[in-house]
Formats: sequence, C-alpha cells, structure tokens
Amino acid sequence: EQGCDAALFIGMHAMAGAADGVLSHTVSSEAWHSLTFNGVLVGETGINAALCGHFGCPVALVTGDTATCREARDLLGDG
Repeated sequence: EQGCDAALFIGMHAMAGAADGVLSHTVSSEAWHSLTFNGVLVGETGINAALCGHFGCPVALVTGDTATCREARDLLGDG
C-alpha cells in the first residue's frame, strides 16, 4: 500500500472469451464469463490495474501472450 513506485504484471493471461489467448479466463472460467468496470470489459489485468490505481501505483509493465498484451494496451494505453 505504501512505498511502491510501479507495478509489473509478469506472465499474465487474457480475459475470458479471448479466442487467441493462452489459458484465457477471468478469475474462474467456470463462474466468471464477463466482468465490467464502469462499462468496460476487463480481465485480471484490469482488476489488478484498478487495484493499483486505487493505491496510486502506476502499472509500468504487462507481459503475456499476444491477446494479453493487446488487452493491456487497449485498457492502459501504450504508456
């Protein structure tokens, strides 16, 4: 909560429904099929980024497959 300069999301996966994502799911592939924050569809990258934003910690890096990186770029920008 304090003392973090930035967050690094390493080895993330795409949200549920990403056809080209490796292991794509959101929290639980059995129970969660879509999740939105303020009308924006998000996966675990979006959940984690929102939590970081709440504490004022910027997301500096997201790694994962192509679908994950596209999802992160669409949500967080090229930064």
